[in-house]
Amino acid sequence: MNGLSNIVVDYFLTIMFADDGTVDTDYQCRLQESLPEHINPLSDIERKSLSQAAQRRLDDINAGPDEYGYDSGLLVTDDQRAFLVALATGELYNGLEP
Repeated sequence: MNGLSNIVVDYFLTIMFADDGTVDTDYQCRLQESLPEHINPLSDIERKSLSQAAQRRLDDINAGPDEYGYDSGLLVTDDQRAFLVALATGELYNGLEP
């Protein structure tokens, strides 16, 4: 389930933070509005897996530069980091409850 959760984290980051031109804005808005419909029915195991994937992403971001000097953490905005933290801690789930 880790692979699928990693893909979902990538998807969430894309639909939440894509720049104009990457994703059609109307479609992006529709996807953002539908997040609760997709997240609320998740089982505890699925939520845990998704939170762990977000934590893995945060760990990668906070790891600092690799052996070539590349630091993916420099590319992450404060909003993206806050979103990942909310997903990793489970706070995001509470904010989406009906």
